Amino acid sequence: MKTIAYGIQYMVRHHVLRQRVPLICGLVLTNKCNLRCRHCKIPSRGDCHMPFEEVTAVIDSFYQRGGRCLYLEGGEPFLWRDA
Repeated sequence: MKTIAYGIQYMVRHHVLRQRVPLICGLVLTNKCNLRCRHCKIPSRGDCHMPFEEVTAVIDSFYQRGGRCLYLEGGEPFLWRDA
């Protein structure tokens, strides 16, 4: 029921009030990857890691703006370490 209410609220805000509300967020935690797929350009980006504080700030900001779907992208998220 909560999901349906959010969906209706999102549709009203987006289509009726013309507000730009984020629904999906892709977050790149790291460019580090232990695979070398031929089609992938991620390893050529160099090693880049987001600090934990920045990750939590981005997620909190996204949620406060109305976003509800988060996916992790980039390199291999399980190789991310906050060092």
